[in-house]
Amino acid sequence: MDEYLQSVGLNQVGQLYIGGYGLFHRYLNRPDLTEKVLVQLSHLTDDDAKYYKTGDLVKLNEKGEIIFVGRQDFQVKLRGQRIELEEIERVVLRSRSDAIQNCLVTKFTEETTEQEYLIAYIQSLSSAAETTESKLESEIREYCQRYLLQYMCPSIYIVLKQFPMNQNVDDIHDDTSHLTPPTTNESSDNDYTGHNVGVFLRTYDPEFMKKAVNYYGEADSDGKRKCS
Repeated sequence: MDEYLQSVGLNQVGQLYIGGYGLFHRYLNRPDLTEKVLVQLSHLTDDDAKYYKTGDLVKLNEKGEIIFVGRQDFQVKLRGQRIELEEIERVVLRSRSDAIQNCLVTKFTEETTEQEYLIAYIQSLSSAAETTESKLESEIREYCQRYLLQYMCPSIYIVLKQFPMNQNVDDIHDDTSHLTPPTTNESSDNDYTGHNVGVFLRTYDPEFMKKAVNYYGEADSDGKRKCS
């Protein structure tokens, strides 16, 4: 279906919704996430059944086959440019495959200035202990600048020992509520959800964000970022 929950035609891209007796009823202790992904389609089905919003972008061909196209929740719009976050994550993972266990890239909007940034959260491997966090961050940033388009380069890189996931969520992309920039009163060894994740990078404040944009990628006259 399209963004207005209307069926799309053959060979048109829409988001896949699934339902049936095997569908789960809710996320444990996460009513907000349940409401986000379980929806009623009574205008199409004439019942009150819930359907799961998968986030998968698919299209139906003439043979009745469902063709996977991509992910809805991995696409963001940044200064007029539509960006596939998954593509950035693949580049980050490839930059130091021997030192990175996982990666999540997300868009952050600074409240006071409404400026938008890409932030890359990186979970390092325990075997990469000999590589300092600053060196790892620097190597990843340089690799991204080499293999990504300018406006796709993250402005901020945060290295974690462990992703602070909710215990009821299996995929880091399903719940990013804990992955927020550190506030000014948080130390670099902040404890998220009981795990010492050792956040690397400067503590967050508006002045730092301005410096980060200037250092990691200045915006040019048409709003696109220049990776330095």
